[in-house]
Parts: sequence; C-alpha cells; structure tokens
Amino acid sequence: MAERQLTFREAVREALREEMRRDERVFLLGEEIGLLGGAFGVTRGLRETFGEERVRDTPITEAAILGSPVTWALVFIGLGPLLVAALAEDPILRVRLVHFGCGALWLMFFYAVFRPETDVSRPTLGLFFGAALFGALYVGALVDAPPLATLAPLAAPGRNVAWRLLASLGGVALVQELGKAAVLAAVVRALGGGSDGRHGLYAGLVVGAAFGLTLSVAQVPALPAAEEAALKGAESPSTAHYAWFLGSWLAAVTRPFLQGIWSALAGFFLVPAVTRGRRTGPAFFGLAAAVVLHALYDAFAPGVTALLSVLVAAVSLGAFLLARRSAEEEPAFSPPAS
Repeated sequence: MAERQLTFREAVREALREEMRRDERVFLLGEEIGLLGGAFGVTRGLRETFGEERVRDTPITEAAILGSPVTWALVFIGLGPLLVAALAEDPILRVRLVHFGCGALWLMFFYAVFRPETDVSRPTLGLFFGAALFGALYVGALVDAPPLATLAPLAAPGRNVAWRLLASLGGVALVQELGKAAVLAAVVRALGGGSDGRHGLYAGLVVGAAFGLTLSVAQVPALPAAEEAALKGAESPSTAHYAWFLGSWLAAVTRPFLQGIWSALAGFFLVPAVTRGRRTGPAFFGLAAAVVLHALYDAFAPGVTALLSVLVAAVSLGAFLLARRSAEEEPAFSPPAS
C-alpha cells in the first residue's frame, strides 16, 4: 500500500470528517469555521458536506465557547462537540483555561473510574451545575461577607498556624464544605442517583471537583509585585504570567482533586442518611471530618509548614480509599417491595 503524504491541516480535516461520518451526534463549534472554513482552512468543505446544523459558527469569544454550560451539558448527555477555537490572546485567559482544563480532567477521571453501574447522567449534571453555581456565589458574594471577611486577616500567610487553623475551621473550610454538602443533599433528594456509600462517594467527587474547578478559574491570582519585579527582564507580559503560573501549578492540579476527596468523605455518610433515613450522626461525622481535613490543609499550606499540608492530603486520600473499600463491601440496597 502506497504511503500517503498529508499536511497537518489535511490530516485534521480528514479526522474530523471520519468522526462525523461515524457518529451523527458529533458536530463542530468554533469561530468562523463554517463559511470561512476556519482561520487555517482546517474545516473547509465540512459545512457543505454535513450541513449548517453540524458545523456551526460561534461568537468571537473563546471564554464563552469553552466555558459555556451548554457545552458541558452536551458532553454529559452523550453528544460530542468538537470545539475549534482560535488561540486565546489574553494571557490571563490562557492561565484560566489551564486551570479549567485541570479541573475538567479530574471530573472526567472521576466520572470514568468511580461512576456507579446505574445511570447517573441526570444526577451528575445536577451535581455539576449545582456545585458550579455555589462556586459562583461563593466567589461573588460569600468571600466578602461574614464570617469569611471577618476571619480573612487571621488566615494571612504570615499568621501563626493556630490562627490560620481557627480561621479556616470557622470560615473557609466550614462554609465551603457546608455549601457543597447542601448541594449534594438537595440534588440527590431531587434527582436520585443511588442511596449507598458508593453513590455518595461518587456524588461527592463530582460536587467537589466542580466547585474546585470554579474556584480555580475565578481565583487565578494576579502577578504580585515581587514576582513582577523579578521578571522584569521577561520579553512580554505573557511570559511573565506564564512564569508566575508555573510557580503555582500545584494549586491548579490539587484544588479540584482535594475538594472532591473531602466532599466524597462527607457524601459517603450523607447520601445514605438523606435517601434511606439512616441516623444523622454518621452524616455529621463525615461532614466534620471533611471540614477538619480541609482546615488543616489550608492552615499548613503557606510557608515552612507546606510539607505538613502534603501529609494532610495523603491522610485525606487514605481516608477516601478506606471509605471506597468499605463501600465496595457494602451489599447493594434494594427498596422494600410495596
């Protein structure tokens, strides 16, 4: 068989065409990809082949395309949008997209690995959007209101660890874990999705990762003055922002993951209590464990105690694995016959 020589543009176009022929649910969204065929002509001819419904132009705004709730809804219900977008020109937007990507990857990993055997598509969507809305409320309003605003000075990096722990226990950790637990309980009661510890772990993972993703995107830090002075020789503002992000990449990767782990511990006890009328004591224990682990991590994270935060993260992961093992050994719950 003779070798074929293709340019990158032709190879991408051919791959898109093959996938769209194979699966009628696949369609394209992107800037000027329809009539103009894309900035580099990659999608030229696809609109004529598959029609306007499957090759759609979008507004010229990368953030709206990638962050659209409609996009993620389509992903979860089985449609396959292929987003074709120009490179973002705003360096801060690029950093936000990296944070968004880290959170999205954790969500997909949790969905692929920990999803129960039952159909959880609708509850997953509800958990995702509920947690994202709580994240928007938290960033937009709660951080500037008591108790968070009152305790914020105590949580400053220069403060003693004991003060930071107290501030987190009564502020950030408490508000975040209570809010995520409220979303989890409300969605599970409204949409179902399971009633045992295994479903509770999965629901908590989705809620926590979605909330952590929202925080990561919304709270990308500006370039501090010290780093800006140190990077004075950078060739462009983009280079400086990239360098600052590389110094904080750990937060982008760990925040959705740890938020998911803490919420999963709460969900392991909370979901059976909410759906099966079990005693509320274990549910409070799970929520308290999540708050304490979260607060310890936040208290130890800044400064010379950072290694202790790694230990707290390891303990959190160990507790999650123990809960998962216990959930797998738990017999499946069947509702009593009426």
